[in-house]
Amino acid sequence: GCFIDSASRDLPRNPWGGPRTDATNELCHSSCRAEGYRYAATQAASWCFCGNSYGSQGVDSSSPMGGCSAPCTGDSTQFCGGGWRNSVWDLRPDGAQLLQDEDAQISNTTAVQHDGWDG
Repeated sequence: GCFIDSASRDLPRNPWGGPRTDATNELCHSSCRAEGYRYAATQAASWCFCGNSYGSQGVDSSSPMGGCSAPCTGDSTQFCGGGWRNSVWDLRPDGAQLLQDEDAQISNTTAVQHDGWDG
């Protein structure tokens, strides 16, 4: 799914400390998973963010992909979010899955939170 972000950050942790020229979704997933987070998000082609909740700032449903159509700097066949837009992935034990807008039960005031794994 394509989720809105701002300077207050929907997913708070940037494991890379800034943008990367070799960014891919998989690299972001492994970085966030290594730090113990449940969700990973790519943004603006070259950024990665991690957290245990997402969606606090809403969904970009302006088009089928929302604003999440920036080609990743490390693999132009992948999409890595967009300007202030996060492509959010669930880092499940059986593999990462891109979250769809309908997967989230969100409003402008309630974020999806996960405090542990469900078996």
